[in-house]
Amino acid sequence: MSEKTNSLDYHLSLDYPLRLYGSADEGYIAGIDELLGCDGYGDTPAAALADLDGFNRAWFEDALKKGRRIPRPTKRAANPPSGRFNPRLPRSLHRAPIDGPAPRVSA
Repeated sequence: MSEKTNSLDYHLSLDYPLRLYGSADEGYIAGIDELLGCDGYGDTPAAALADLDGFNRAWFEDALKKGRRIPRPTKRAANPPSGRFNPRLPRSLHRAPIDGPAPRVSA
């Protein structure tokens, strides 16, 4: 592992996807799935994220000190879903708008 990829600043700069869930009644949990056990807790979403920020720093420091492998962020962080949905249509249905409406036959 190079000196750069073995530094705390390098790991803190990576874009790990976060998850946040909970409710105002029971509190909130913020976490990073790739970093097992790296979770933050709080009464508000902001408090849970702030707790997570401090905890992930400690998680990386501990992993680097003990020489544990630190997983890379998943691609979903780098490539979020576009929101596009591209259904496949039968050719006859695809052609219908091009050909125009079917001629009416009067009885």
